[in-house]
Amino acid sequence: MTAQAQIDMSTAKSLKPIVWLESFEIGHREIDQEHRKILGSLNDLVAASSAGRTADMFELCESFRHRLGSHFATEEAVLRQSGFPRADDHVETHRQHFDNVYAIVSGCGAKCTRGQQHDCAGRFAHILVDHMIRDDLDFKSFLNHHLGVSA
Repeated sequence: MTAQAQIDMSTAKSLKPIVWLESFEIGHREIDQEHRKILGSLNDLVAASSAGRTADMFELCESFRHRLGSHFATEEAVLRQSGFPRADDHVETHRQHFDNVYAIVSGCGAKCTRGQQHDCAGRFAHILVDHMIRDDLDFKSFLNHHLGVSA
């Protein structure tokens, strides 16, 4: 087993499900619901990874990717409808995250078909938490200050 495979396996087995935190909420019902569903998809992947169910992982990776892409489309429509002044920058960040997710899924597919463990769940977790905390914090502030919405 290569050193990279050992790292992937130890990380995958040590990753714990992410618990929904109030700080993830931005105060927009539809976006918050979608964030919860995406987190559920990620936690399904974490559970499969922790249990060594590599046969299920590619389908779960694809499900996560699809749910995230759908969410980004919804969120981008909400950003534009709300008049969020930095919508273009936010959309570009979505594109970068989605490109990273797509690359991860592509790599996962090859490992899944060989029954190898990998750390797609950990990599997805970083992207998702980064999106919900860092990227959406600016929009949350806009909702709170300009539209009177609070989480």
